[in-house]
Amino acid sequence: MFTQYGHKVFSLGTFHDPNKPANHLRQGRPEFYNEELLERFVALDGHNDLRRVPLNFSRYFDVVIVNHFPEWVRFNLEAFGDTPVILRSIGQSSSAIERDYNALGDRVKIIRYSNTEVNKPGFAKTHGVIYFSKFKEDYEIWSGGDAGLTFQNDFCSRTEYATPNLQEWRTIHDASNCRLFGRNNEDVGESSGLAPAEDMSNLLRRAAFYLYVYTRPPSYHLSVMEALMAGTPVLAPSAKLIASKASMADKWDDGYTDAWTEDRYEVPSFLAEGAGLTYDTAEEGASLAKMLHEKPDLAAGYSARGRQRAIEKFDAATIITQWNDLFEKICASVSANV
Repeated sequence: MFTQYGHKVFSLGTFHDPNKPANHLRQGRPEFYNEELLERFVALDGHNDLRRVPLNFSRYFDVVIVNHFPEWVRFNLEAFGDTPVILRSIGQSSSAIERDYNALGDRVKIIRYSNTEVNKPGFAKTHGVIYFSKFKEDYEIWSGGDAGLTFQNDFCSRTEYATPNLQEWRTIHDASNCRLFGRNNEDVGESSGLAPAEDMSNLLRRAAFYLYVYTRPPSYHLSVMEALMAGTPVLAPSAKLIASKASMADKWDDGYTDAWTEDRYEVPSFLAEGAGLTYDTAEEGASLAKMLHEKPDLAAGYSARGRQRAIEKFDAATIITQWNDLFEKICASVSANV
């Protein structure tokens, strides 16, 4: 998004060096890479494998954005010098991570990806909320199909942390037929393998509905955003269903139990007012999935309202304005203190 709207960006993540294969589900486009800055990075003895920023490198930038990892900020604070640093939450906060955020004090600005992370007990101060974004033009408009769709990686190994879990998902699948795509699902007989990134929009367009699988702790995942943006009717677990599992702390000892509460799960608000459907039990989910199959006119209504909600909430043209406003405020503050 930043590059498409005219910002010069250098990444220490997936889209760092175009000559190295990216271990990522989605390949980068040429404009994601900045060879001029890469040459400067290497010349200053930068090491991407160590995520180490060389001294004097940050002088080429107006701001540093770090996704999620406070320890990476601490490791590179000296190298950042006086360059402003934004810590961008991505929904993976635990109580321990929030304590690390707090320890950084005023050296960083914390920008949340969801309103449900704001003012939570034990969470660090929030300096702003900017949601994830999608380009609505990247999604073909929903046309419907004869099977539901789920994107979920590692379903077997993560089933006890997932809602619906694999057994519940199969209950819905058996009533309505649902295709499963994702990596490391070889042990799931219903799996269709890993969908190439370039096929995902078409799969969403031709799905009868999108059966969303939630895994803690995020407020929401990219997949539900993408389904809504494509206009695919979304069927998601309710907060009530997820909370009933979260109470089993002995089974959900995943490091996030103390930072997760029912109100952190934001998907039901995305689906409110007819923009999608939620269910309290797998049996209810199966019934709703069957309804979407059998009543295409009803499904079309959910499709239209869901896409409109996604455009209002996640459209890149709106989100970039929020980022630009933030950059202007931060840079103006730096200039005032010089």
